[in-house]
Amino acid sequence: SYKIPLTVNSTGAYSELETQINTLLEQFDKKSVDVFRMSRFQSIKYDDIAREMNVSRRTVEVRVGNVLKYLRDNLKDLWPL
Repeated sequence: SYKIPLTVNSTGAYSELETQINTLLEQFDKKSVDVFRMSRFQSIKYDDIAREMNVSRRTVEVRVGNVLKYLRDNLKDLWPL
């Protein structure tokens, strides 16, 4: 099967990747996705996320880690690096 190369000049590939990530995130639990988005898209520090969501820093670490693993597992065949 054909795989779209992820390159700096391939804005279409970035758009496709973003679409796939958002689709995958819709299938994951909301709390973890919220933490992931705050961390990765809004650049909020783990301690600040934990304080805002009233959870431990470790909970934030685990949730972000779980989402990253889920994304890697589901994107690895489409976007090999």
